[in-house]
Amino acid sequence: MNQEEKIAQLLSRLEKLTQVATQQQIEIALLKKDISSLISQSLQDGTKPISHVEDKTPVLEISPENLEEEPRFTQKETEPEAIPLMQITAPNSKPRITPEQSQNSPKQSKESLEAFIGGNLINKIGILILVIGLGIFVKYAIDNNMVGPIGRITGGYLAGLALLGLSYRLKNKYSAYSAVLLSGGVATLYFTTYFAYDFYALLPHALAFALMVAITFFTVYAATLYNQQVIGVIGLVGAYAVPMLLSQNSGKVAILFTYMGMVNIGVAFVAYFKKWSWMNTTAFAITWIIVITWFAVSFTPDRHLAIALGFPGMFFLIFYAVFVFYQLPYQNIPQSNSFFIVTNTLIFFLIGYSALEQAHYTHQTAYFSLGISLVHAIVAWLMHQKKLSAILFYLAVGLSLLFFTMSIDLYFNGLSVSLLWALEALVLCWVAIKSRAAFYIYSSVILVVISTLSLFQLWETAYVESNELGFFTNRYFWSGMGVVFSQAGMLWLTKKDTSDNNPLLPLPVYSIFSNGLAGWAILLLYGVISLEINHWFNHKIFLVSKTQDIFAGITLLSDEKSIWQLIFSAVYVSALLWISKRYLKEKGWKILTLLLGYVIVFAWFIVHLSSAEEIRSLFLKNNATGSALSLRYVVYLATGLCLYLMYLQGQEIYTRKDFGRKALSVLIHFFFISVLSFELRNIVMLLSDNPVKAGERILKAGTSILWGCYALGLVAAGIRMKDRTTRFIGILLLAITLIKLFAMDISLISRLSQIIALLGLGILLMIISFLYVRFKDVIMSEDE
Repeated sequence: MNQEEKIAQLLSRLEKLTQVATQQQIEIALLKKDISSLISQSLQDGTKPISHVEDKTPVLEISPENLEEEPRFTQKETEPEAIPLMQITAPNSKPRITPEQSQNSPKQSKESLEAFIGGNLINKIGILILVIGLGIFVKYAIDNNMVGPIGRITGGYLAGLALLGLSYRLKNKYSAYSAVLLSGGVATLYFTTYFAYDFYALLPHALAFALMVAITFFTVYAATLYNQQVIGVIGLVGAYAVPMLLSQNSGKVAILFTYMGMVNIGVAFVAYFKKWSWMNTTAFAITWIIVITWFAVSFTPDRHLAIALGFPGMFFLIFYAVFVFYQLPYQNIPQSNSFFIVTNTLIFFLIGYSALEQAHYTHQTAYFSLGISLVHAIVAWLMHQKKLSAILFYLAVGLSLLFFTMSIDLYFNGLSVSLLWALEALVLCWVAIKSRAAFYIYSSVILVVISTLSLFQLWETAYVESNELGFFTNRYFWSGMGVVFSQAGMLWLTKKDTSDNNPLLPLPVYSIFSNGLAGWAILLLYGVISLEINHWFNHKIFLVSKTQDIFAGITLLSDEKSIWQLIFSAVYVSALLWISKRYLKEKGWKILTLLLGYVIVFAWFIVHLSSAEEIRSLFLKNNATGSALSLRYVVYLATGLCLYLMYLQGQEIYTRKDFGRKALSVLIHFFFISVLSFELRNIVMLLSDNPVKAGERILKAGTSILWGCYALGLVAAGIRMKDRTTRFIGILLLAITLIKLFAMDISLISRLSQIIALLGLGILLMIISFLYVRFKDVIMSEDE
């Protein structure tokens, strides 16, 4: 037998062995499937758990020595191995996941937004609409004397208990859905108790209060039982609603705030041990809304000064502790907690400052600010001593320095010459680099801050003599430009020094210094030019005020001023976007310029649409020229250029699945639909004999049709391109269109029609949500 024949024989045997191995794998898969089926059946029958299944699968041994022999099989000597997906527990026990299992298990993918909308969001909207519909039905029954008072209240309690019973029935199979039903039942019981007390006086005050407190405790207990934070939030809202709904207008706000303080402390403990951050957030929001409302409506300095300082101070300390100690075991403070810490401090400061000002204790505001600075300093010291959280340490230090500086400003309220300070900062920077003395460059940073603050103070009174000042030729403008040029000179000096082999400061320190200085210079340059535009139009308004048609002329110039400010801002940010894309490599600057672009587009929605509406009204009354009306096209061009550069920037810094890229797509489409809607209304109003009525009709019907067509196009395009983001934008626009139609039409129909519409819509939404929950795997089986 020659070598070629031997090779051919070996290859033939190898092919046979491969076929045998393939057949073995098929048989193994079938065996595993049968085992899974038997184990699933034993789960339903409640038989003894299967702890492990020993793997005795024959293993095919192949080696060069036995290729010429018939294949033989040996038993694989292995340790008994558990089957984690088939392990059976007792019927009523809850599966526990150990840390090892958690680490070894693959990371679950994020829930699809479509599943969230269908299985989560819609049922909450549906239960809310059902509760509202029931409330309107009760009111309708009252107005038409359909049922007696006791029957109405009994029906309300029965409806609430029915929802609770249905939620209990569905708890084991559909826990999240059952939690929503329970929330609706609790809300129904709350409002039924309130109606029984307030409308019909069927319950005494003490009994109604006790019932509502009992419902609140039941809700908190249910939240812990279901382990559903949404139920706890509803119970929390109910806890705050009890004293409001059952108030006897005694005016004893101190008792209310004491009650709220105890509730907040209880919430803090529950949220800490259950790790329910939304309860802290809800308590924070409701508490400060109540305090701010009381302060704005009922505060009087001679009676409530101690209350306005003491109780908000208590809430400030409680929430400071809540948002600090909630995450301390993890040695990390989330950005959201940092936001709430800052917001908590600012709300307390503004309330206290306003209270002292109204009580004519102006000088004491400095000590009040110093006290807040001391609180943050103590927190920073504790974080440093205990080495708990570096993020919180720096946050507390920053807030302490901020309010310490503010206390000095409140105490002295002094002024300085901005240009002199700026030039001195530039000189110190040059001296530092030449003498290689770092002390001078740090001193120049302090002078930059002083010069900037001084310039801000100068701007407060700069243009009082605006009627005599020249446009771009006044000393205030050139003072601002001088500060900007001095900071630009410092940037040039530091950049030149970093290019040397022996820079004065470490490169990371230079990077922080140069980036911060560049940001200041960009803001100041924008402010200087923006103030000049404002000054130009103020001068024209002053001249128009001497004519006969004062109102129309001032209104038109004010709108043109807003539009030109928007055009300048869009062009300015577009320039920054182009520079960052073409010349800058730092991702931070690219993200910052992109965020500025977002600000411009949002300003377009707020400023341009209202100003353009007024210009169109003046044009229809022959008080505006066609050039003023055509100014909107310049705005479209400037804002569109900004959006285009934002799109290019987003393509560079975001991947296809990043949230930022999706948010940018939403913004672009809503800009286009807003432009189309505004132009559609313009065309109809300008061509109509009765522009006002035509505008109202097109606003109610025409824009809805336009939005629906645009949304339909987005959905069709998303399906064709297999782009889920585009489909979601279309669905979002469709939802907004339906809400618009529903909100505008509901006030024009009868009360009975309202009941039918609300109850019908609520039931339909609940059915849709149930179908999403029941057939979620089938609906979401297609993975794009």
